[in-house]
Amino acid sequence: MLILTIFEKIRCQIMNRFYTKQKEAVEKWKGTICPKVRKKIERHADYSGFVDVSPSGGGIFAVEDREETHVVDINVSRSDCRN
Repeated sequence: MLILTIFEKIRCQIMNRFYTKQKEAVEKWKGTICPKVRKKIERHADYSGFVDVSPSGGGIFAVEDREETHVVDINVSRSDCRN
């Protein structure tokens, strides 16, 4: 086979795989978020009940976590807790 024919066959197989995976996802998933990410969000949502966020202006927020206070800058994606 020519190399282009092989590449075309691989492309068609990948497209078929994408289609079948997308079809399975539509049938199995409840909502728009995949199950693994949904579990992670729910786990973090339980923890977020203990956090108080107050805006400081200009995309900067003060996050109070039980005993500590952290400054989060959304504009540059930086936090003083380094998370």
